[in-house]
Amino acid sequence: MKQARASDYWRRCYRTTPSTELISISFDNVPVLGTVAILLGKGVSAITGLNGSGKSTVLHAIWLCSTDSASNSEMALDTRLTEGTATLKLRIGEAMHEIVYDFSTQERRLIGENEGSDLPDLDVKLVSTSEIIPKFQNLIRRQTNLSDLIEQVDSYTFDEKELGLVRYITGKSYDSIDVFEVELGLETNWPELPYFRVSKGSQSYGVEHLGLGELACLFLFWVTKRMKSDSILLMDEPESFLAAHSQGAVADLIAFLASERNVACVLTSHSNDTVCKVPYSRRLITMMSASGLCTTTAEESPNHLSALGIGKGTKIIAATEDAAACSFLRELLIIGAPVLRSSVEVIWAGSSGQVVALLNSLPEELRQVRVVFVGILDGDQRTENHKCNLPLLYLPVVEDPEEVAQATATKHLPDVAQALGTRVETFQAALAKAEGTNFHDWPFTVANELGRGHFDILSICFRVFITNDLDPNILEKFLAEFTSIK
Repeated sequence: MKQARASDYWRRCYRTTPSTELISISFDNVPVLGTVAILLGKGVSAITGLNGSGKSTVLHAIWLCSTDSASNSEMALDTRLTEGTATLKLRIGEAMHEIVYDFSTQERRLIGENEGSDLPDLDVKLVSTSEIIPKFQNLIRRQTNLSDLIEQVDSYTFDEKELGLVRYITGKSYDSIDVFEVELGLETNWPELPYFRVSKGSQSYGVEHLGLGELACLFLFWVTKRMKSDSILLMDEPESFLAAHSQGAVADLIAFLASERNVACVLTSHSNDTVCKVPYSRRLITMMSASGLCTTTAEESPNHLSALGIGKGTKIIAATEDAAACSFLRELLIIGAPVLRSSVEVIWAGSSGQVVALLNSLPEELRQVRVVFVGILDGDQRTENHKCNLPLLYLPVVEDPEEVAQATATKHLPDVAQALGTRVETFQAALAKAEGTNFHDWPFTVANELGRGHFDILSICFRVFITNDLDPNILEKFLAEFTSIK
């Protein structure tokens, strides 16, 4: 999937009018959650926030309202949620429906103009890779008759187009992938699960030998392949186990479903790579306050903490100006302080002024979290007088990060081409195509020519620059300042 095509999917999924559209989900007098309404809409909606801020709760409430098969879900069985209601408002064709789930009776019903009518038959799937993938692989590994199970079902092989998409998502050059859909009885939500047999060169191996990230990629592709038009897809942290490139690629696949099959998609995420293409107005930020669940959007809130998700071990949240600065900082940490990188969440705000506004306007609930917030501005901002209530640092170059990347691609062309896994001549032709564009547009042009993500181009250029051109003493000084923040 080329980036230009992916961008088209993202644009179209918010412009087309699907047959099924999720309008809102609301809670009324629910213990812990209180009373709150959350607007959704056509296309892809992303729900982000701190751990324990209600992201998965919102997703499961949509599921509970949508189907009786959710009756055994963790939310339905939560002993705290014994009263109140959740109401899903959606449009099916020209008709509006309001489906209420009553936590006291654990029953669904229609209200409003359709009250008393039969509940609509919705095709809805909830996917939580963090839960299903380890369970699935462990179940496969415990099978004593795995060969017999596989032989009893028909298999199919991904065609070349499907194989290309899988390669795009995983970053692996598979020769073929066979799929056996077997009944393992893992849980009622997954009566059938896909046993994958992948071939690459002389190697051939199955689910029991796949890495969790590789298996998650294949499983998510299998799920999306089976999604029907006008259905509903709910994804709980689809980035689980995935590398950064795969997280963005899976998000592009979700946009494809919303655009081409009119699938209504809602996802939760901690990952900026997953939600970065979702418009600010559709990035919902959840927080828990004394009165219950409260929400805002990245558009309404000046902080733009649209990908905020403090996982285990996160100690620092660093806000940069833009995507290029975000990528540059990540590479600085990966190369200079790889142990620290896993405890740092890097996001971007849009400009130096928005970084400052983000830090100055943090909600009180976030200030109380045991995590350090810091702004990382471009090096050319060092002489500006920014009035910020929280720490500010500056990238260790005076040029715009994208300008650094562009110069590095030309100066170290063979190294960058090798790191990208492409021929020098091919990369040189892509650079020639981008000649004359400014450094802001340059990575997109090169990425489109190579069929890669512009983040890949930037990250590799920054990696080559840090390794070859950045003074080690300057890098050491920057990292010392970064780690000394309290």
